[in-house]
Amino acid sequence: MMRCQRRSVTLTESGCAASWEAARKKRPEPWEGRWHCRSCALGAEKAGKPLPQTAVAADALSCLCPRCFRPASRLINGHLCVSCYNRDREVARGRNAKGGVPRLTAKLHNLTILVVEEGAVRRETLDRVTGSQEAMIMLAKRARRPMAFGRPIHPIVPVALTPLSEAMQLELPL
Repeated sequence: MMRCQRRSVTLTESGCAASWEAARKKRPEPWEGRWHCRSCALGAEKAGKPLPQTAVAADALSCLCPRCFRPASRLINGHLCVSCYNRDREVARGRNAKGGVPRLTAKLHNLTILVVEEGAVRRETLDRVTGSQEAMIMLAKRARRPMAFGRPIHPIVPVALTPLSEAMQLELPL
């Protein structure tokens, strides 16, 4: 028997492992007892499986709307809260409930962001975002390992190649 501080219960080690496994298979609702098992390092240890490095951060971001930054128990398509989803639908239709042009129309744009993951840098282009914060939260929610973000230099201008004898090594801070 062991004491679980997160759930304030006493249970067996196999029960702890089973709760952690069940919380990993199907995301529990906030009122369920397994809610606290989602990113529990002790439960992962008892189940004999490693806890992903990003589990705690991903758990914190899982209930956050990336557009309005408010916690939401329900995210449509795992992305936007109900209110932001409705505003996004208005933009897609081109009019709001009163028949006017939605204010959000002027704020939505495509955004390219640099993602550094496992030492490799790649570009991600996201459609219809309000800014870089929304883009970073969206990408962080999908992350399976630690990542960092950067902003590409705009505009990208082709640079003439220098001969190898004059080439210099560049160090880019990441």
